Amino acid sequence: MTSAVEIVPAESGRAHRQFIALPYRLYRNDPRFVAPLRRERRELFSRKRHPFFAHADAAFFVARRAGRVVGRIEAVINHAYTALHEGGTGFFGAYECAHDRAASDALLDAAAAWLRARGKTVMRGPYTHSQNEEYALLVDGFDAPPAVQLAYNPPYYAELLEGYGLRRARDLHAWWADADRAPDARLLRIAAALRARGRIKVRPLRLSDYDAEVDRAELLLNEVLAQTRGFVPVTSAELRFAARQFRSLFRPELVLFAEVDGVPAGIVLAMPDFNQALARVPDGRLLPFGWLRIARALKEIDQLRLLALGVRPAYRRRGIELLLCLELREAARRLGYRGGELSMVWEDNEPIHRTIAAMGGRRTKTYRIYEAPIPSPREAQVPSPREAQVPSPREAQVPSPREAQVPSPREAGRGLG
Repeated sequence: MTSAVEIVPAESGRAHRQFIALPYRLYRNDPRFVAPLRRERRELFSRKRHPFFAHADAAFFVARRAGRVVGRIEAVINHAYTALHEGGTGFFGAYECAHDRAASDALLDAAAAWLRARGKTVMRGPYTHSQNEEYALLVDGFDAPPAVQLAYNPPYYAELLEGYGLRRARDLHAWWADADRAPDARLLRIAAALRARGRIKVRPLRLSDYDAEVDRAELLLNEVLAQTRGFVPVTSAELRFAARQFRSLFRPELVLFAEVDGVPAGIVLAMPDFNQALARVPDGRLLPFGWLRIARALKEIDQLRLLALGVRPAYRRRGIELLLCLELREAARRLGYRGGELSMVWEDNEPIHRTIAAMGGRRTKTYRIYEAPIPSPREAQVPSPREAQVPSPREAQVPSPREAQVPSPREAGRGLG
């Protein structure tokens, strides 16, 4: 007889440690999983250390079967999101589960119940905290390890979420671009003409003025990404938290600012794919010798991840994003990188898709955001989205990428969102 699933709050103590440790055991035999550093995971889920919790509430749960942890989930209310978007939406994230439908359903029930008790009517995810961390479910492109700060999961996760009643809300895509692949000749001619005019300058990050550069990046990122789906401004504390984590990995040549007559107008942010080094430490531990293996592997990183690309609204349609992309490509070639991943791009951001394709990129992965209504106690005997009447994708008229509202060329340069 199969033992029952037990859902346990994982706010502290042994349960919280199990919450953090679960992925290392679940993915132990998966060659494409890249284990994050355990120290970084402890900070990520620490209310005292991570700045996200200054504007959000969350609850952590683990699922146990016969005393063994088989799954985990995070339920989130992001007050910064609520202030700008629909107030009835709550989120789930940090979702990990064995191939165990009952455990998965119980975890999602727990998250939905926690959100419903706080007035939420829709559950969306997966978002580990928010779009500023790992989010979305990988549904296509399992043949390669994830790039730094991107989610990874086994294919059966989609089966578990959809079996519960969650439905596709929107997809995102990742692209790959080879550094030595020449862009469209027409783009090169346009770029040459723009450079000849002399008004647009592209420069790298100034390490000697690092704190001020972080401030400039914050202002630019929040302005250029403001119109992307689900946008929530990144706070100074969150950006500086990330900058502190990755400062030793940043190459100033890969963080480029575009200025028009000396005024900041756009930014492109890329970094070496640290996951190539982390893959050498499958248990995520720096001690006793993990730090040494990582230090050696850092010298062998040969690919990038493009994290953000955007131009301020007043400066769009001037070719600035083109110059940023070309300068980044040249910097990558000079530094010896073979290419990089450009991610993630919402499925209906057609101008950015066209720009990447014209630069020689190819689409490699698809990620998915799911959502479902949270029924009230009066609407269902057991309050869970699984038992709510959730329409099928066809009944709900969820737009396909082709049917979605595609932004006009004027919307180009809004960033990878």
